[in-house]
Amino acid sequence: AELAKRGLPKTGCKQQLYERLCRHLQSEAPAADSDSSGSTLDAGIIDDQSTGGQEATEGAAGDLAALRKEVEELEIKALTRRRAQLQRELNGNQTAVSSQGRSRAPHRHTVSVPILCRLSLAPSTRKSYASHLRLWREFCRQQRVFPTAASKSDVCNFTAFLLERGCASYSSVQISLSAVSFIHRATAAPDPTKDNARLALVCRGARRLLSRQPRRAEPLQPHHLRLLCNSPLLQQLLPRRLFVAFKAALLDAWWGVLRLGELLPSTTGAALRRGALSTCPGGLRLTIGKSKTNQFKERQLLVFLPQCTDCPQCLVSALATHLRENQVVEPHQPLFAVLGARRV
Repeated sequence: AELAKRGLPKTGCKQQLYERLCRHLQSEAPAADSDSSGSTLDAGIIDDQSTGGQEATEGAAGDLAALRKEVEELEIKALTRRRAQLQRELNGNQTAVSSQGRSRAPHRHTVSVPILCRLSLAPSTRKSYASHLRLWREFCRQQRVFPTAASKSDVCNFTAFLLERGCASYSSVQISLSAVSFIHRATAAPDPTKDNARLALVCRGARRLLSRQPRRAEPLQPHHLRLLCNSPLLQQLLPRRLFVAFKAALLDAWWGVLRLGELLPSTTGAALRRGALSTCPGGLRLTIGKSKTNQFKERQLLVFLPQCTDCPQCLVSALATHLRENQVVEPHQPLFAVLGARRV
């Protein structure tokens, strides 16, 4: 009755408990008399007037309480095991998702020579080549030429095709020819752009045709640095700690002739660390391990940052102020980290 009330199946350990209770009730039942018809198990349990029936009832009640306690313990153990199982499954799913998010390498069965050839280019170069190769495929369709089996005359005609399509700069022509050269080398086909004397003459003519003075940004002069470093507007708009970090990064880039990606990479993991900055006679030394021309960290770039004590735009003074106010003291901290902010 206890098992039925709880809606539990009589299987496993619960079946054993049920059988134990039945055997105990049978052993405690009153002995059957030869001349009595009320000697069954049910009469012994129900008959409250007989002493044997009372003892059997009391024994059954005690066993029922023990059974109830054991059933509750079994329920607790089952729930505990189920909770532990669910927790293990949840942890396993989270581990699989996190490892999948961290893994950037292609699967072993997807690695091939064309994939490795594409990965030899930087992501920005692949994106640039893709737009230029669309023009090359359009030219090949018009001329009925296979894109990876072009001749030296085909690439000369392709250069004229680019100028007819309105190519505005000679650098764009060079990128298109580099893309054509890449797909031929990647497919182990002869490169039609190499040792092509006619193509050299064509490119020289294209350069003269596109010899308009390109629009270039005005270079950053010392008076521009003074305006930016002493700008009251910037000091009002930016918090103090952010302004001193901006000033230090600006002077560092100007004195070291650094690219923006070298000084402030787009990813946090590639950021310059405090340990890359060290003292040297006459100023500071900045060690840059990765740059546009050194993508695989094959060498280190050492940048000398001079100290100018009589100059208001002294880089060493600006860096010292930034490191002190933003509490950049540990070697593993980002060099231009701002206290209280995630990124500069």
